[in-house]
Amino acid sequence: MKNSFIASRIIAVVLAFGIIMPAYSLPPQAEADMLMIEAKKLIDSQHYSEAAEKLKRVSELNVNVPDTFSFHYGIALVNSGNPAQGLIWLDKYISAAGSGGKFYKEALEAYSAAEKKGMRFSELSGNLLDNTTGLLWTQSDYYGEETETLLGSSNYCNSKGRGWRLPSLAEFRTIYDASYSAKCERGKSICRVSPQFILGDRWFWTSDRNNDGMALTIHLVDGSISPCNVDRDHGSWCARSVLCVKK
Repeated sequence: MKNSFIASRIIAVVLAFGIIMPAYSLPPQAEADMLMIEAKKLIDSQHYSEAAEKLKRVSELNVNVPDTFSFHYGIALVNSGNPAQGLIWLDKYISAAGSGGKFYKEALEAYSAAEKKGMRFSELSGNLLDNTTGLLWTQSDYYGEETETLLGSSNYCNSKGRGWRLPSLAEFRTIYDASYSAKCERGKSICRVSPQFILGDRWFWTSDRNNDGMALTIHLVDGSISPCNVDRDHGSWCARSVLCVKK
């Protein structure tokens, strides 16, 4: 009780006279080590953007880092939508570590994948051109009252102009790739499409139907397919967002 009273009096004096207590921080090397540990956990949980931010801070501390730093930074950058910078850091790791490096094989595989990702999509006035298939996609998804039904979603895409339409299931499967990582559902989920896409949801309408006439929707988190009522007036519905496509 006495110690608690003394502590409270000290705090009161500090507040009354504006005494500034010194701020303590880790030495730069220790801070870098801590950030690298945190970044590795984020990479393991596939939160690549957050990992890249932490590793960027490490690079700004001007301290000694292990050669594996370049590998992890490259992986984080490649999977958070910056394959060009990711290639630079992966190249640094491969050059420094050589064939005896702990992650040499993984780095070569990531480098090859990053080269392909860097060439896959081109941004064109708010759209993404898939250089592999030639399809032009809207870069951002759209959700509104009209997209709560299949017909409304199809009409929305058609209204964008000549050639725009709702994608087929087969077309969606061309952009789904388990090696990709893009935030979706307002940052709560990870969708397996290029991080160049800007997604607010994770379930999407396709133009296909099953034998019962139900719409086929795709879950871009895991690629699963689900039948869905085409009209919200006929029961519950399971898709609300649309991406549009044209050839």
